[in-house]
Formats: sequence, C-alpha cells, structure tokens
Amino acid sequence: MDLLDYLSADHQTLLEAEPAPRVIDVSQHLSVERDLLYPAIRHHAASGEAIVEGLRRAERQLEELLRDFERDGTAEHRERLRAVIADHVESQEQLFSRLRELVPEDALLAPSESIALSIGGSPTHAHPHLAEAGLIGHLIEDVTSAADHALDHLHGEKNPDSGSVG
Repeated sequence: MDLLDYLSADHQTLLEAEPAPRVIDVSQHLSVERDLLYPAIRHHAASGEAIVEGLRRAERQLEELLRDFERDGTAEHRERLRAVIADHVESQEQLFSRLRELVPEDALLAPSESIALSIGGSPTHAHPHLAEAGLIGHLIEDVTSAADHALDHLHGEKNPDSGSVG
C-alpha cells in the first residue's frame, strides 16, 4: 500500500464515520497529508508548490469547520463538516489520479512507521493556522501537538473524542 492508497482508505473511513468523524481523526489525516503528501508533491510535480498552496487553502477551510464543530457540535455544524469532508475527498481523489502520473511510485511508498509517527505527532484538536505554517510548519505542528496532548492529559482525556457528538 502506498501513501495515496493509505489516504484513500482513510478518506473512506472519514466519510463513513457516524454521526460524523471525530476531530482527532480528521486532524491525524491532515497531519499525514502535511507531513508526507505535500513534500512529495512539491518535490516531484512541476507545479507542486501551486498544488500544495491550493491544498493548504482547502485544509484551512476544513480546519475552521472542525474548530466550529469542536466548539458547537450541533446538527448544522455536523452536516457542514460532513459536506466539506466529502468535497475534500472528491477533490483529492481526482488529484491522486493525476499524482500517480506526476510522482514516481517509489516516492509514494511511505513506510508505515512514517505514517504512524505523523499520526502520533498530530494535534488532537482543530488548528486552522497549521495550514499556513509553510517552512516552519513541522516545528509549529510539533509544539501544537504537544500542547494539545498536555491539555488532553490535564483534562483527563486519554483518548480524546473531540467533536464526536451523538
């Protein structure tokens, strides 16, 4: 399974989550994209920087909705979140078809350890600013993740279920 296969499978998991995906699950998914997919696109696609900038704009909008959903898990926010996740999945699946032609197969072979490290180091809450972090993004994401995990621990959330509203 390569990175695009992993992300596609994760897309399906997010789409099928009921009543909506947990904020932490979407945050982890976005973290894998930032850590592993974006660098591959930048390095191998001729218009890689422009593609990544478009992805970052869409990610920021998704993170803003996640933040709203985390603050207020009403049915309205849940449905808006589900719609934006569906748009995210549709646009990325179209992009993945193009990326298979632009990015060499060996560049998409992300070791499962890399994916696990990205997931383990991801924030547990919505942070729209991470989409704009640019070059210092990894440092910002690491600090944000550490702060999220510390706050979850202080509030007794061993396995945060943020945004999972029934």
